[in-house]
Amino acid sequence: ATQMLESMAKNPRPTRAEVSDVTNAVYDGADAVMTSGETAKGKYPNETIKMMNDIILSAEHYAASGSLGALYVHHGGDSSLYLGGNDAITAVAKGAVASSFAKGCSAILVFTDTGLLPSLVSAYRPNCPIVTFCPTSKMARQLILSRGIYPVVGLQDIESEEERTAIAVQEAERMGFVSKGDSVVIIYVDNFGESKCANFKLTQVPDAY
Repeated sequence: ATQMLESMAKNPRPTRAEVSDVTNAVYDGADAVMTSGETAKGKYPNETIKMMNDIILSAEHYAASGSLGALYVHHGGDSSLYLGGNDAITAVAKGAVASSFAKGCSAILVFTDTGLLPSLVSAYRPNCPIVTFCPTSKMARQLILSRGIYPVVGLQDIESEEERTAIAVQEAERMGFVSKGDSVVIIYVDNFGESKCANFKLTQVPDAY
């Protein structure tokens, strides 16, 4: 939907109906909400973005608390609206999100060449950021529209899994998503000839590199 806070084109605060629209979009599992005329030609573009962000954060925190019962989409694993397929990559994405809940992970790190894996992870609605390492800026712009994904271009040329993982964890720490001692989930796809093997692992941010 567009023009979700249309009244803020002329007023510094939205109407209750507009706040309700944004909140329900979050409850219903929308990946993104957007503004249009409010920020393109409105009097209060900065206030509009701040208000939109505040509404989204409040709605997500309330949804994650479980207070909504069965009325709306729950965030996380088996409770999400997305059922997924029976393929291995979907199973790994779902298992990684379930593990992130069980371990209380601060972030999920995903390596992707196609953009499919982080999109599947996002569909299962984890409660932590999905830091995704992808090969192109175009893919990064596409992925950022999915809920919770923070794309980073690079690391595809590093063949060593250990080195790639270490650099990814450092980058997530530099971006402020994780701190020393935090648990993280790392998801990647290994290529074995014509076949592919999806994997994930749990690790901790080291105190020193």
